[in-house]
Amino acid sequence: MTVFLANDYPEAAVAANLLGFPVALKICSEDVPHKTERGGVALNITDASSLGRAVREMSNRFSDVPHALLVQKMARPGN
Repeated sequence: MTVFLANDYPEAAVAANLLGFPVALKICSEDVPHKTERGGVALNITDASSLGRAVREMSNRFSDVPHALLVQKMARPGN
C-alpha cells in the first residue's frame, strides 16, 4: 500500500490527488503512540475541502509535538 508523508495541506493535497479520494489522514509522531485515542486519525476524506479541514484540525491538535501527516488511500470494506 502506498502512503505519503506530508508536512502541510499543499503536500497532503498532492498526495491525495495521486492516491485518489477517499483517503485517510493520520498523525505520524513518536510522541503520539495512540493516534486514534488522541484524535489523530481522520477516515473517509472524500474531497480537497474535507482534507483541508482535517489537516487544519489535526495540525492544531498536535501543534505541541513534532509531527508529519500520513496520507493513504482508504481501504475497501473488508480489506
